Amino acid sequence: MYRVVCGYSSLHLGKWSDSHVKRYFDLPDQDSQAKYKPCSPELLAILGDNVKRIRKERGMSQEALADAAGMHRTFISLIERRGRNVTLGVVEALANALKVEVPDLLS
Repeated sequence: MYRVVCGYSSLHLGKWSDSHVKRYFDLPDQDSQAKYKPCSPELLAILGDNVKRIRKERGMSQEALADAAGMHRTFISLIERRGRNVTLGVVEALANALKVEVPDLLS
């Protein structure tokens, strides 16, 4: 039996098969889970530090950056505190909002 917990609520899925759960929640197969590797702490630190530094140089608040990038303020905070693994799309949106190139955020 599966139990999916989201915040303070949970959903009991009863006798759903593994394939039903994977398909419904778009979960990767066990074989493909090895392909999903989290980003290194060093790269997350570089990204977070660069986002924070450039944001402050531009005189932007986290909320202003979040609005410009189409994200939530708490997401920006997590990135700056190195607590969030991000996709390339997120890095690109941040670079566009900060008016820099993607490599500037990663080097």
